Amino acid sequence: MKVLGSVLEKNTSITSLNLGENNIGAEGLKVLGPVLEKNTSITSLNLYDNNIGDEGMKVFGPGLEKNTSITSLNLRHNNIGTEGMKVLGPGLEKNTSITSLNLRHNNIGSEGIKVLGSVLEKNTSITSLNLGYNKIGDEGMKVLGPGLEKNTSITFLNLRHNNIGTEGIKVFGPVLEKNTSITSLNLGYNKIGVGGMKGMKVFGPEGMKVFGPVLEKITSITSLNLWGNNIGPEGMKVLGPVLEKNTSITYLNLEGNKIGPEGMKVFGPVLEKNTSITSLNLRHNNIGDEGMKVIGSVLEKNTSFTSLDLERNKIGDEGMKLIQTILTRNKV
Repeated sequence: MKVLGSVLEKNTSITSLNLGENNIGAEGLKVLGPVLEKNTSITSLNLYDNNIGDEGMKVFGPGLEKNTSITSLNLRHNNIGTEGMKVLGPGLEKNTSITSLNLRHNNIGSEGIKVLGSVLEKNTSITSLNLGYNKIGDEGMKVLGPGLEKNTSITFLNLRHNNIGTEGIKVFGPVLEKNTSITSLNLGYNKIGVGGMKGMKVFGPEGMKVFGPVLEKITSITSLNLWGNNIGPEGMKVLGPVLEKNTSITYLNLEGNKIGPEGMKVFGPVLEKNTSITSLNLRHNNIGDEGMKVIGSVLEKNTSFTSLDLERNKIGDEGMKLIQTILTRNKV
């Protein structure tokens, strides 16, 4: 790292630097950190999987306050915890160049998210934020929510696999009503399920009567990922009516939600009327031949689909015949 550090001090032509999976660690950042503080040419920096940890962040965080060239920063899988976020936070608050920040797989937790929530209230440059696999939980959402409510710059938000349940979604629902900048939202694998759908204050009879529709009102989100949330047929009963009225979502991912043929019977009529969704992922939902009959009927009437993923759905010979017929009529 000493050699590379010396090179970067003098080189002004390198704009993209990928140091992923090099076991740089905290010691390596002690050398690299001060150099990046002075470097003005690098715009994209990838430090993925380098075991940087909280100690490394103590060196790297302050450097971000002064660096004005880096626009894309990847710190994925670096064992950054609460203490690391306490150092990184102030740097991100003052930094105005970073637009894309990847903190996926870092054990930030609810305490670290408190720091990030405060950052998002003040930072107006970050447009893409990846927080997947960080054990945020419901408590973390309670402190992240206010930050996202005030933030007007983030357009892409990944909260995949964060153990966010009903209580966390209760907090997040109203945030989405007020935030109009987020266009792509990933809530995949978060234990939302039927209860979470109702807890979002949109889905289910009780939520609809008391809180009114959230997704029905939102016109900013164009990409919605609800992969692996155990929605099932019951969840589809509350999600369906919302999508019938929503006209902004163009990409919808419902992979791995145990929808089954019964869920498709509910979802089918909705898809017949919805003309905004162009890309639909229904992988791994046990739809079967019965569910394919519904899809067949949908595709006869709906001509907006350009991409339809039906992988791993236990489709038999009867279903395959339907697909063949569909493809001759509809160019999906």
